[in-house]
Amino acid sequence: MLIGIAFLFWVSIRFAIIPTFHLKNDVENTSTQLNSIEDAPMKLQMIQRRIQDIEKQIGDVSGMDANGNYLIDDVGSFCKKHGLVLSEIPEKHTSVKDQYQIVTYKIKVRGTFIPLMKLLHQLEQNASSGKVRSVEFVSEFDLKKKRKYLEAIFYIQSIVGEKV
Repeated sequence: MLIGIAFLFWVSIRFAIIPTFHLKNDVENTSTQLNSIEDAPMKLQMIQRRIQDIEKQIGDVSGMDANGNYLIDDVGSFCKKHGLVLSEIPEKHTSVKDQYQIVTYKIKVRGTFIPLMKLLHQLEQNASSGKVRSVEFVSEFDLKKKRKYLEAIFYIQSIVGEKV
């Protein structure tokens, strides 16, 4: 009888009391995890705001964005094929009119007249990064090389979207 009682006591401890303590520990761990993620949406919003602020600062410092990078790639590859020189990387000028943000890029390219006209034609036909609003042709004389150069200044404008 004593052996039976000891066996039942051991079985009750083994299959009832020990799992109960494990479950109690699991509940405590889960409740601490829930308490730690309770304010997760607010933390996520704060992190997203910080990321946006950092992206704005980086964008303003570098002056480039996806359209600017596309312009450099597009104009750079055209210049390479046709013997032109991209003499100035596009500058980004941003202005806000009504509720829209307008971005203007100023690109300077040096070369001969016909390839510059071909570049103008390509920029007008491929308006994915903006529309050509103005072109200025300037003739310069290089005293060191004693050669005359033609430089075209392209003003490309695009509407980015609603102002931030």
